[in-house]
Amino acid sequence: FASSQSSTKEYGVPLLMSEPFYKLLSPDVQKWCRQVDNIKKSASDEVTGIYTYDVNPDYDFKLRALLDTKTTGADKHARKTIKKDYHRGSVSGAPHVVHKKKRLTTSGALSSGREHRSSKANVDLSPIAAKKVLPDRGEADEAGSKAVAHSLEDAPEIILPPFTTGLWMQDPDVLAMRSHMTDTIFEYWDKGMHSFISGNWDDAKGNFLHVLKLTDNNDGPSKNILRHMEEDYGGIAPPGWLGYRDMS
Repeated sequence: FASSQSSTKEYGVPLLMSEPFYKLLSPDVQKWCRQVDNIKKSASDEVTGIYTYDVNPDYDFKLRALLDTKTTGADKHARKTIKKDYHRGSVSGAPHVVHKKKRLTTSGALSSGREHRSSKANVDLSPIAAKKVLPDRGEADEAGSKAVAHSLEDAPEIILPPFTTGLWMQDPDVLAMRSHMTDTIFEYWDKGMHSFISGNWDDAKGNFLHVLKLTDNNDGPSKNILRHMEEDYGGIAPPGWLGYRDMS
């Protein structure tokens, strides 16, 4: 269900997830998700909630970077310090590079990458010369293995910090893409969804309309559920309402 492009378009969100998938998420992630529907797809299916994680994939990071350049000199100095510390690996969450990688040339010698290659080489291609210069297969395999081992020894050792769910509260990009949602929006939405499932549709519609007001009429899930309430049920919870939309 989460991969259905037509469904995400209907709900007006970039992604959807089923209730079983939602339950696999950590509490730190679940609290940033919201249930956008409660459905039964067929007579043989169980009732399941549909959830979304509110994220703005079109967030303008270039604009944010431009605004950041207009900060005070003190802020600029602080950012430079953080950038230097990041490259040194002293900032929490930053990868730490232990040593520099060098490049192995075709001759087996280590190089910094600045060597010049001649366009022509004086090579004796006679069979006798080739026999003297080219090693046999066994020697070549051994030399190749040593070269690979030597190259791996000189590769940088990158130490990544262990993943924690704190990323959802600390990563600046994650926070930026979620910045259009507020606690107030979540509060009104949760009240509306609870009222929708319980059958108090007057209260549900009031809360969903308030969410639309808070989001400048841009909340897809509010539009979608209000449309279904009006078009499918005439805006009134049907007799015997069981708390879900029957899609069978």
